[in-house]
Amino acid sequence: MADRTTAVTQPRPPAPLREGETIFTALHQVASALPNHLALMSGGAGGERATRITYSQLLEHVERFADVLTLCGVRRGETVALQMPNCWGSATLLLACLRIGALAVPIPQTVTTHQLEHTLATTGASTCVVYDGHHGHHNAQELLAVSARLPDLRHRIVVGDARTTGALDFERLCRDRSGVWQADEEHPHPLPRDTDNPCLAIPDFNHRTPTTINYQHKRLSTHALTTTHAAANSGEPRTPMNEIFGTTYPLTHPTGLTTAIWQPILTAGTSVFPELWNPAECLDLFEESRVTHIAGPPEHWQQLIEEQRRRPRRLPQLCHATTHGSAPAPLAVGVRKAFGIPLHIHPDH
Repeated sequence: MADRTTAVTQPRPPAPLREGETIFTALHQVASALPNHLALMSGGAGGERATRITYSQLLEHVERFADVLTLCGVRRGETVALQMPNCWGSATLLLACLRIGALAVPIPQTVTTHQLEHTLATTGASTCVVYDGHHGHHNAQELLAVSARLPDLRHRIVVGDARTTGALDFERLCRDRSGVWQADEEHPHPLPRDTDNPCLAIPDFNHRTPTTINYQHKRLSTHALTTTHAAANSGEPRTPMNEIFGTTYPLTHPTGLTTAIWQPILTAGTSVFPELWNPAECLDLFEESRVTHIAGPPEHWQQLIEEQRRRPRRLPQLCHATTHGSAPAPLAVGVRKAFGIPLHIHPDH
């Protein structure tokens, strides 16, 4: 994996998106111009080294995973549910769904069996990909238990032990896809251009009956760029177009997806996020990666403040801190004292 020290230190941003262009236009531009630039850095839980993925590697994985979904029969317009841990593979699989024009539905691993079944039923998911055995989550068994009551569900795909539940083995599918499409051939899936149609359906489990909120390519890109430009115009010192976006929001949350995927790719930046929430390990990861931005929910910020007071980390490039929703007034004071920068509070979107 490429280290950030080997990347171009001042990458130029992709060209502004034109009508009909999506995040994949920017991804191809950055992967072509800056193949060794660090795209994302994730993990670092339990003392393990964080995984680093360059832009060329990210594009390669997205195309490979898109091939796997195609081999499973997923077609443009169908719904693919993803119940995965907070890791680089989750971000890549989500992009692969969007790459072939499918509607992606990210689902937390912690939902109840009833919530899982309700979400799969109401979204009409034809395929569900789960990661089994991750930190005690046995999502493959739970998916098998509800699958008989889901007539739209055609494929159960498991990362991990697929044999026990009779599901498709994702890792085997990845090995078997060799020869399906070569980089020098015309890709069987043109880049998606339907920027006004939903590409993401994010479940909201804060209600008795879960609901989903749809997001379009245009809405996600516009929000990501607006947020980035707001940071650029905030008057805080920063390094233009070499941003390192850290987030403690999960990849099942709109802000987590914006900060971990859309903002970095649209600005040729780098995404940094933990696999598991742990304030000490999270700050260690942010210190190692030299983040310039941190986004997190209020409860995470409070724990980060306490951890930074306990053992200060050097974050010399950090210039922007954000949270969403309602945050208590003392939180902003705590962020400024612990990290030396103001906390920007944005409304939920």
